Amino acid sequence: MPIELDKIRAIAVRFLVYWIPRNKHLIVYGGAMDYFIDNVKYLFIRHHETMPDYKHVWLTRRSSTYELISSKGFRVFMSNSFKGWYYLLRAGFFISDDYIDRYASHNCSVGAVRINLWHGIPFKMIGWIKADDEPAFQPKGWFWEKFIAHHLHGDYCLSTSTSICQHFSASLHFPLENIYISGYPRTIPFFMDEPHRVQFIQKYESKEMLDTYMRVKEMKCRRLMYMPTFRDKNVNYINEAIPSWEDLNEVLMQNNVCLYLKLHRMTPTPRNKQYSNIIVLDSSLDIYPLLPLFDGLISDYSSIMSDFGLLNRPVVLYTFDLEQYISLSRPVFKRFWDVYERLTILHNYEELKNFILMKELPASYFPVADYYDCPQDMDATKRLINRLS
Repeated sequence: MPIELDKIRAIAVRFLVYWIPRNKHLIVYGGAMDYFIDNVKYLFIRHHETMPDYKHVWLTRRSSTYELISSKGFRVFMSNSFKGWYYLLRAGFFISDDYIDRYASHNCSVGAVRINLWHGIPFKMIGWIKADDEPAFQPKGWFWEKFIAHHLHGDYCLSTSTSICQHFSASLHFPLENIYISGYPRTIPFFMDEPHRVQFIQKYESKEMLDTYMRVKEMKCRRLMYMPTFRDKNVNYINEAIPSWEDLNEVLMQNNVCLYLKLHRMTPTPRNKQYSNIIVLDSSLDIYPLLPLFDGLISDYSSIMSDFGLLNRPVVLYTFDLEQYISLSRPVFKRFWDVYERLTILHNYEELKNFILMKELPASYFPVADYYDCPQDMDATKRLINRLS
């Protein structure tokens, strides 16, 4: 078997870095895909406001992310800068939504406590899991976990409910005892009243976000959000979901409905002409401050439906490519089917149009209690850090 020099170098770096003293009052943050988004973004802001005795630093490799965070007055550094390397090697805690390697060197995080917030309730098979009955992850020992293990997920993992801890453990390789329960920080805007939400956007978001928020708010029609999940295969699926944009726009106009389309960052945005009642949002937009403005959500296999369910508004599944998605993209976790039976399902484009024609939205609510033990508790990570400091 040939010697893999990259792995040997990684183990050597981890071993050396492990002996560097860590500052348990210094916390480094980084975003999924290296953007200022999702759970880690909102927790970064909350910790700034509620943990003044700690130093909070955002690291990034993206100049656009650096400029945005810097413009808000936060402490942010490029990962490969001198100060970036300093904080990388000295931080006592790393907090991310995904892999540390998205924004900095995972090898240089050894010796710190790494907390993974993840980015959604796992309705789909993720990570290492291949079946519904996978056993919980069993660590192979301290030395293996610190210096040899190839998984990059971290030491602790956030879950929203005890009912899905087993799934997180098996799929992301966390011991069950290292999975803790909290609300999802990205849903913080859901629990704000209108004035405080606008203040939050003015303080922490871009001017484009504020302008978008005000335009959506001023629309005098039923507002629906369509947020399909990413497809590993068939990335141009949106043209199957909506085969005729002109036809759909006509139906929307006749019923005074506006459909907002927000695609995954990795899905190509359709280059269509402008329509009066179909608004395609920028795929890089942080959707969470906007979601409280919508009357209902149309989704498919995405965890966004569980988050939107916290607003106690209708959630509808549009599963035009169900069999193709399961066979070519990702298998679906069986717990998803339990939820599936309680929601309105649209199987094809004609059913989508009939749904839009309804005078009132159907009572199709996500069973939040099944997946959120404490949806408004956003300080569980803070308590974990205080305990480990």
